Amino acid sequence: MERKRLRVIREQVKRSLTLASKSRLASRLKSDQFRDTNTACFIAYYVARCNLRSVFTNQSQARPFDEICDMLLKRCHSSESTDWTAIAHVLPDADVLKNVSAEDRGRLLGDYFAVMQSAAELLREVWDQSNISRETMVVRRGNDSTTWNVTAGAWNKIRSGWFSLLFSLGLDEWIESMCPGKVLRLMAADVAAWHRASGGDLHADTGPWCDLPLPWEVLRGQPCPKSRVLEICRKWRVDPVKSGWVAPPPDRKVARYSPTPELVHGVEVSSPQLAALLRSLGVFSGTSISVTMKDEMLG
Repeated sequence: MERKRLRVIREQVKRSLTLASKSRLASRLKSDQFRDTNTACFIAYYVARCNLRSVFTNQSQARPFDEICDMLLKRCHSSESTDWTAIAHVLPDADVLKNVSAEDRGRLLGDYFAVMQSAAELLREVWDQSNISRETMVVRRGNDSTTWNVTAGAWNKIRSGWFSLLFSLGLDEWIESMCPGKVLRLMAADVAAWHRASGGDLHADTGPWCDLPLPWEVLRGQPCPKSRVLEICRKWRVDPVKSGWVAPPPDRKVARYSPTPELVHGVEVSSPQLAALLRSLGVFSGTSISVTMKDEMLG
């Protein structure tokens, strides 16, 4: 019973981090924080954009903040009834936080840091149980890539929000003595090969990731001041501000609006009907398709 209890607790933590990896603290919002129409519309649309499934590509994923988000946020800025604290749960950018009281920002700072601690502990657990190649971050047999990537996404997403809150409260001197770094996701071998074949290389953040202390080590007291992070970024020719190593994310960019694509296991398909057929046949799922299925596909 004790083992089952601990397993349930662990899965609950994983679930909360899965949500945080997509939309930060959106799952903690209460129903009364959606009373304002502009606030509710922005949060609903932005969170939906954040939860779009990733596309199988060797390029960067589409940014969630698009032209519709920009329009909805401008409506919030022009309204006196906007609940900025609610919006800061999902988008803690400078233009949002300036409208949030210092007391609420302080409370959010604690909430964000608590999630960072949970993510760091789960990352440590997966790291200790997996033989992850830190130099390449390419998945190898035995790696729990699903848990690692979800938790790394949560860490990075929450960490950037925590940085924004620190700067908004004038507490950025905190990172002078403790500046935990980002966490790289594990990459599938076929995607890594695709990157190399198209002239790409390892992610620019791989060097700093390898040279800096691991995040859970920093939260447990291992020294990692801002000065060290700056030194390592210079070594690897990475801009420490634009890449988010020592500061909040740079100015927000607005992505062009485009309809949500139909996907089959991350592969974009132009026709919704064709996507439904391919999905039902198990195409792109890594399983073999029977002759009967192929005949069905061909009509």
